[in-house]
Amino acid sequence: MLGFGGQDACDGLFIDVFFGNRCKAAFELLIADGLANIQKCQERVDLRRRQGVDDLMKPVQVTHKSLRRKGRYAISISKQGRTDTMVSGTARREKRNPASTRRRISRYSVGLKTGKPMCKLSCLMFLLTALLAAANDPTPLALWPGTPPGEKGGLGPEKDTSTPGDALVAGKPVIRLGPVGNPSMTLYRAPADKNTGATVLVFPGGGYNILALDLEGTEVCQWLNTLGVNCALVKYRVPVRAGLPRHGPPLQDAQRAVGMVRYRAAEWGLDGKRIGVLGFSAGGHLVAALSTNFDRRTYDAVDDADKVSCRPDFTLLIYPAYLTAKSDQGPKLAPELAVTANTPPSFMIQAEDDGVGVENSLVYYAALRTARVPAEAHLFPIGGHGYGLRPTEKPITGWPHLAEAWLRTLGVLTK
Repeated sequence: MLGFGGQDACDGLFIDVFFGNRCKAAFELLIADGLANIQKCQERVDLRRRQGVDDLMKPVQVTHKSLRRKGRYAISISKQGRTDTMVSGTARREKRNPASTRRRISRYSVGLKTGKPMCKLSCLMFLLTALLAAANDPTPLALWPGTPPGEKGGLGPEKDTSTPGDALVAGKPVIRLGPVGNPSMTLYRAPADKNTGATVLVFPGGGYNILALDLEGTEVCQWLNTLGVNCALVKYRVPVRAGLPRHGPPLQDAQRAVGMVRYRAAEWGLDGKRIGVLGFSAGGHLVAALSTNFDRRTYDAVDDADKVSCRPDFTLLIYPAYLTAKSDQGPKLAPELAVTANTPPSFMIQAEDDGVGVENSLVYYAALRTARVPAEAHLFPIGGHGYGLRPTEKPITGWPHLAEAWLRTLGVLTK
């Protein structure tokens, strides 16, 4: 619930709007159905002002049938001393006490008749925009209460590092975010009527250099939400810090993020026993490192969230990278990935022509099988690397259907 409070500079009104699901729907309807009428209303007001007309304007109705039944919301146009209000298709005139009006100048205002004071059109538009933006654009939550462990700063501002020459994916550009020095997590909730309570933390790829924030982040959260799964998009630290393993600081961020979600699961209305992770490319390596290094934190605890388990309940690795190391006998499992019987059930997708090597999935799957960890791997002859969820003519881009079926077998999608 979001609250706004303050004094309107023109009308001296206190504005106090509390924002919940019902109010959100009302605002969405008003924006969809009413912005054109509000603009027309303002134009008419301005015209009357220029013409010096002193009588009241004809009210403009901005309603929706679902609102009309309740008669709770309407757009009103008022002038000093009187108010014309259109509610449920009926205009009525109300009398005001002129003595109670603070400023004795002609002015018009447009507001919502919700039992709260009315504000000017500019204030209404601000509230509509701000409230809807707050609902549809969740606020990132910092992973660390202060400076992240070992962070020295000096990286510069975060920005999209893409250039006009960068390759498109399925005909669309990709946001390549970097550098990241202040890691965060953004929670995207599933629709209430579909919400299973399960949550997946998503880790975009980018070679531990940048984060493919939309291709392997926000677009993935949108898909998970359609399945009734809540999504926490993790923006972990990149690029690689000098003198540290490439996965060092990102693993700290990943452990911290899972611990925070599990610690606050009840508060956030999530199922603390169905918290999984999904990673692409370097993010695939990161979730594998998290899935095999959950028995102890790689940093000193900062609060109670670091006292709960950071073990994922399930893991999805999509065209993972860096899972292998070279040896005289051929590719072997990377030393930081200590697969045991406690490693979470895992799902893998990779193409044989993937430039990072299909061996990443083959070697990791073999290690899971040896440890008797339930695992499912799908290999395709062609597909390349870095396709996200964007569909193309290549069959591998249909992998979300395979992942959905796997999640169902685990009971993740059960309400």
